[in-house]
Amino acid sequence: VREMQQLQEAYEKYKNNNFTIVSLSLDESPRDVVEFRETKWKLPWTNAFLGRNINSKVVRDFNAFDIPIAFLVDPTGNLVATGNALSSDNLRITLEKYLGK
Repeated sequence: VREMQQLQEAYEKYKNNNFTIVSLSLDESPRDVVEFRETKWKLPWTNAFLGRNINSKVVRDFNAFDIPIAFLVDPTGNLVATGNALSSDNLRITLEKYLGK
């Protein structure tokens, strides 16, 4: 949740520059996600609900056992950044590097 402000700003700045965000929810129920989006952050990007199933293929494939986890993937499908490069103030720096100011 503490990263939401930076994510929201990045989305608004780059959404028309071949950039989007996809978030995955590991919440208890879809209602938890709806409530979060209605009361805390709108999350205007795509959000997929996975539930608490840490054994799901998506969780395993992305090694997303600890959340939040972030990946920056270029238009050809190559992973160009992950981890600290996409957290807090580093998010802005990394996006400027790959997407420009």
